[in-house]
Amino acid sequence: MSSVNASESGSRSFRDQGGTPEGPAPDPGPGPPDPLLRRIARKVGSRGLLIAGVLAALAVRIPLLPLVSSDMTEALTRWYDFIAENGGFAAFRFDFGDYNVPYLYLLALATFSASWLPKVWAIKIISIVFDFVLAFFVGKCVALRYPNSKRMPRAAAVTTLLLPSVVLNSSWWGQ
Repeated sequence: MSSVNASESGSRSFRDQGGTPEGPAPDPGPGPPDPLLRRIARKVGSRGLLIAGVLAALAVRIPLLPLVSSDMTEALTRWYDFIAENGGFAAFRFDFGDYNVPYLYLLALATFSASWLPKVWAIKIISIVFDFVLAFFVGKCVALRYPNSKRMPRAAAVTTLLLPSVVLNSSWWGQ
């Protein structure tokens, strides 16, 4: 039996086709099952996972909104009350708080919602909004490292929103 050069015959050899001299390569079968999260991610896409992550981040924060920590009673609610009692931004003529001035300005803005939003919620919403700002910029930073990926920046942003320290700092302690 003579061997024929694959280029001469116009066909590929059995080794090029993944076979052996005894015949074609055996079928490896279906392989290991996909993890559940990978199957879900393929179905809904990275945008769907981002939306689900944002909804989950909101869902874990909402039950913590009514809780009041000692920091809330010792400083933040006291400052909120002081600002509200002294005319909003006019309260800044007094020295009443030791947080940075931009935060105190945001606290003054929050006092305008006093008629329809509990003060503890108003204080915590400031921090929760900045959780989402933080997550946005984490996503942007990760996008710089992975410019061809939509999944990595979105996953980093959602992971940031769901970190226990981030959740607890804003929605329980109001910081």
